[in-house]
Amino acid sequence: MQRDHGLPQVLRTDNGPEFLGEAFVQWTKANGMAIQYIQPGKPNQNAYIERFNRTFREEVLDRHLFARLDDVREAAHWWMLEYNEHRPHDSLGDLTPVEYRKHVAKSSIFEVSTCRGSLRNWPETGGLLHSFADQNIGFDDGTH
Repeated sequence: MQRDHGLPQVLRTDNGPEFLGEAFVQWTKANGMAIQYIQPGKPNQNAYIERFNRTFREEVLDRHLFARLDDVREAAHWWMLEYNEHRPHDSLGDLTPVEYRKHVAKSSIFEVSTCRGSLRNWPETGGLLHSFADQNIGFDDGTH
């Protein structure tokens, strides 16, 4: 996670012994992170992760009898791919993350700027730069 996304400034966690240990506390300090513990008996203060933990436990850990730690890692890897790419999410209007990215891209300037390498090739406009240039809207591609 650190390599791909960086570390958070604050970790919000419960008061479990794995998060109270000196090694964990020193590691967070050494990496510039603060720990924000939820109140004991108040899992709703960390509802997002509690929901995730329940889902992961029910769909991976409770469904399999693992013989090796590598088996857990592999199952978690494939579940994570399915969860993050192919499963519909309530928060995305019941779209999968892949569908949501495509939906957002349709209304994004990114799609306009990357369509076959040129704004001139954007099919819905018949050539966006030429359309704007014909209207004297400040796009200068060196040909007008």
